[in-house]
Amino acid sequence: MQSHELLREMFQKCSAKQIAAQLGLLLSMVYKWAEPGDGTGSGAANLLDRLEALLRRTKDPQLIQ
Repeated sequence: MQSHELLREMFQKCSAKQIAAQLGLLLSMVYKWAEPGDGTGSGAANLLDRLEALLRRTKDPQLIQ
């Protein structure tokens, strides 16, 4: 499962509007996280993709705890 698909499922349980408000982000940005960002959609690099990249670079498992 791709990160944008996981986020789309998560938005079924907790609204994107609530997430945007809690993180201090525009609602449109949070919605872009749930779109493919590989050129097939207008998605943006989401927090899960960024966390994965950071984990790969640092190899520090504390990031996910």
